[in-house]
This record gives sequence, structure tokens and C-alpha cells, in this order.
Amino acid sequence: MRNRGTGETSARPAGLRAEWVEIDGERLLMFSHPLDTPHARPALPGLTAAEQAVVEQVVAGRTNAEIAAARGTSPRTVAKQLERIYQRLGVSSRAELCVRAVGPTPSS
Repeated sequence: MRNRGTGETSARPAGLRAEWVEIDGERLLMFSHPLDTPHARPALPGLTAAEQAVVEQVVAGRTNAEIAAARGTSPRTVAKQLERIYQRLGVSSRAELCVRAVGPTPSS
């Protein structure tokens, strides 16, 4: 993650929440603030608890390898879970998944 002010890069800490913010008239998806609970956001319909946990990790910016390590599975298993999640939710990318999980962009 690159700090816009200093240009420094750092690893994204665990347990972040995503939210839409407006900066200089531009709407951005910002990752911030530790989650109070693992299920602070309403579950997406049609997903199992395990799939919802994967979605939370994707929203937190984790890679398949990081998610797999945290869940004790392989990155391939996570990739297959994501394929099923994408199909069930009708999305085709991590970015779309994050928008679906966090909610639509706020209107101005």
C-alpha cells in the first residue's frame, strides 16, 4: 500500500474495513479502521459462512496465498472458492466483489 502523502509503501495491516470516501472531488474505495467484529458488515445473500469469510479477507486486501495461509488451505482452494463466489454474486473480479460487499458508491 502506498501512502499518498509520503509515497512510502507498507504492508496492509490485518482486519481493515473498506468504505467509500471523497477526496478532492473523486470517490475512492478506502481501506481503514479495524473491524469491531469479524462480521461487522451484513452477510451477502447466498454465501456460506466460509465464503463470507473469504470475501472479508478479499475486502481487506489479502492475496489468495495470504487467505489460504490464514484459513489453513491452499491458494488453489481459495481460487476455487472465489470462482463460486463470483458465480453466485454475478461478479467477475475482486474489485467488483469489493464494491458488492461494501456497497455502491455514495451519490453526490
